[in-house]
Amino acid sequence: MHFQKLTVLASALLAQEALAGSAHRFAHREYHDKKDVVYAHTEVETVVEWVTVTAWDPPESQPTKVVSVFKGHHSAPPPPPPPPPPAPTTTSTSSTSSSSSTSVAPVVPAPATTLATSIKPQVQVAQASQPPALKAEANVDVSVGLGIGGGSVSTPAASPTGSTGGSSGAPSGGNKRGLAYNQGNLLSAFLNSGTKCNWSYNWGQTKDAGAPDSLEFVPMMWGPGPNHEPTWPSSAEKAIAAGTKDFLSFNECDHPGQCNMSPSDTAAAHIRLMNPYQGRVRISAPAITNSNSPGQGIDWLKQFFAACNGKCAVDFCAAHWYSPADPDEFLSHMVNVHNACQGKPVWITEFAPFGSDDQIDAFLKKVMNAMDNDPKYNFIERYSYFMVGPGSMISSGTSLSSYGKTFAYGS
Repeated sequence: MHFQKLTVLASALLAQEALAGSAHRFAHREYHDKKDVVYAHTEVETVVEWVTVTAWDPPESQPTKVVSVFKGHHSAPPPPPPPPPPAPTTTSTSSTSSSSSTSVAPVVPAPATTLATSIKPQVQVAQASQPPALKAEANVDVSVGLGIGGGSVSTPAASPTGSTGGSSGAPSGGNKRGLAYNQGNLLSAFLNSGTKCNWSYNWGQTKDAGAPDSLEFVPMMWGPGPNHEPTWPSSAEKAIAAGTKDFLSFNECDHPGQCNMSPSDTAAAHIRLMNPYQGRVRISAPAITNSNSPGQGIDWLKQFFAACNGKCAVDFCAAHWYSPADPDEFLSHMVNVHNACQGKPVWITEFAPFGSDDQIDAFLKKVMNAMDNDPKYNFIERYSYFMVGPGSMISSGTSLSSYGKTFAYGS
């Protein structure tokens, strides 16, 4: 027997997917005067961690395998072989080690992740040191200088969760579909004869000037802080006067690159900023990612409801989902969101699978058929694909991509 040094390479390609009101990210910045927010774009950042393990190993032992994990933009063709992405909200290290009949030096494993935990990563300002060959961009609302909690806000004596009024209900027959956008002038291509889209939102409080008036607009508060709070009361009142029936609360408070607040601070801020409209419109819980990490995703939502103690005005929950194109996993996750939402309806305000255009198209056909027609998923009131923009549902100019057509017009 002799000494043999085994070097285990743990490699993880974390594609900083950003794309939109929550994944909304790329290295340069541009400003939207009306909303006074920042569109941020980020490049893909590659993180490589080396772990060296010294072990006793007989000559006949099998060589250590190298495991590579990829996470790419959802509209780009996956690299061969098709790789499953890890959860991008945490730095994951995949490692393997050989085993033999003799003792092996232990390796501390990276935090466990599953494919279902993949979500949009944090906003990055710096460019990646080595940009990937494939990348895509999308403009999206990201507010500047947020993260202001509402912990000092006093809690009302009593304000039951839910039953806030408003007449919006679960649409049927394929009319649950909505359009998440940053450029209102791109919406008309989705609204021709036979469209299944009847509502929209843009991560902001007011619709874009170029957005068609015929398309219902749902305002979003996004989060507490000086970039949103000063305009919210007047924007909310104008929306109600114009006939709005639903308000979206905050955007991904469980994500460090978005609203980024603890469940308790979020509950206090929600009571202060959203509860005043209870009984006049239906109000969402803060939108969550699909991370399975502790303190994020569904776990964060449960903590939010616990912190609310029945005093937050919530009529439905908003959920986001970014993972490989697995329809069954997507639908199963939404059932879990529904349960964590205390049985209330669910809006899927951002979702996109990773894969080729054909894979995305097939995924959409299956999940939309289930959400539109299967009574098991009647709790899903509305859903909007991420997003109306080049590199996603727009192929070029104002032409729809193959799955953009499927989303807008497919049965």
